[in-house]
Amino acid sequence: MSKEKKEKVLEFFSTVREEYENRIGWKMDTSSRLRVQVEARVAYANAIRPYGTLTEVAIACDKKDHSTIVHSIKSHESHFAWSPNYRSKYKTAIETVRDIAFLKDVDPFFNEYTLKALAEDIRSIESVLAVNKKLINTYYEEAERKKSTWMRMIEDEILSLQNEVS
Repeated sequence: MSKEKKEKVLEFFSTVREEYENRIGWKMDTSSRLRVQVEARVAYANAIRPYGTLTEVAIACDKKDHSTIVHSIKSHESHFAWSPNYRSKYKTAIETVRDIAFLKDVDPFFNEYTLKALAEDIRSIESVLAVNKKLINTYYEEAERKKSTWMRMIEDEILSLQNEVS
């Protein structure tokens, strides 16, 4: 990759990071291990991943090498599946990347890895949706069961009042 292209990618990442931090309302601290900070960094790294190499993403995330980025990519699915905060941050990061890419006319670099990653994202989202649908159905069924129990109790009470009046 040419030096000029690399500088353009890093400038794009810098612009995305500034806007992402504006949208989430605080600056990311690369040395913090607070969950909210870690999730924000992982969301940012995963959102910009299709636009550069692992080394460029590492530079954009203020890391010395790409091993942290590899870990972030691997942890994406579990964060996405179990953390509503992460899903929110990832959505914000993806929207930020999309908006800045559109403004700066930057296209993602697609290769076999990024296409597999996108397919994994889709599977992960489908999995989360399935879990949420199951939870909603469980809550609905429980509410219906409680409603029918209460309705029977009310009906019994009304019927007993009618018998007392007669």
